[in-house]
Amino acid sequence: LMDIQMPHLDGRQATKIIREKNEWYNSIPIIAMTAHALAEERAKNMDIGMDDHINKPIELDKLFKALGQLIEPKKSFKDNIHRNYIANSKSTIQNINIIGINTVEGLNRVTNNQILYIKLLNTFLEKYRNVYDEIILNIQLKKYEDNKLLVHTIRGSSGNLGASKLCKIAGDLEISYTSKLHNKQLLSNFKDELNIVMDGINKYLLTIKSNKNEPVKVIDIARVIELLEKLNMQLDEYNTEALDTLEILIGKIPYQKREIIKNMEKFINDLQFDEAKILLHDVTEELIEGEDING
Repeated sequence: LMDIQMPHLDGRQATKIIREKNEWYNSIPIIAMTAHALAEERAKNMDIGMDDHINKPIELDKLFKALGQLIEPKKSFKDNIHRNYIANSKSTIQNINIIGINTVEGLNRVTNNQILYIKLLNTFLEKYRNVYDEIILNIQLKKYEDNKLLVHTIRGSSGNLGASKLCKIAGDLEISYTSKLHNKQLLSNFKDELNIVMDGINKYLLTIKSNKNEPVKVIDIARVIELLEKLNMQLDEYNTEALDTLEILIGKIPYQKREIIKNMEKFINDLQFDEAKILLHDVTEELIEGEDING
């Protein structure tokens, strides 16, 4: 998946280098990912040697369709993707209301995967918490190219979440910085809208955190065992949906025992599935075979 606008070496230059290496590299599927939806932009990407073009904000169903046309997935993985997509699309999700964000649109982009969406909200909040100060510093240093890249990434990320107004303003700022111009009114509008979105995300995530810290009063042992077995199967399949199962499992066990589960998250995020499975064995003994699950 090749981001077109990257610092130092853009996606097209990177693709050209990859394609020129040798026959093996020449056959690697490369999909362009860009906020530029113009036909001529797509043509440039295809001419340089890319195999497909996906517009930002990313819609997972379109991404999976593109991947499926270029790479034949294993049957178990293909069935799992299809099953998870249908389940997420038909599932009843809790309402997420955040000022400045069309969360229905954002959730649709991740096939209504609420756990993934909340992770994206958290990532956005942490990554761009001090971005306005960074932009101001770059203006003082006349680093317009750095600001162009910053607002470009915010444009894509905010669009993925459903923050369409912030996405539009960031896109206008990107055009401004491309021309090495400093539009004070546009930057002021950006700051105001960014503050609205960040404040809304922060308030929502604090609510989620408060709910998670509530003690689990009644433990459904059968459900915990079911989730542990599902997690084991997903780790066997090297399936990153294990992160979603892990998140659900954390909410089903006593607060004082959640830390041992959370330790698995780093392994899965690093795609170290075998190490995660070893830890899962120890976790299962701790939860089920060791102490009573009510602790």
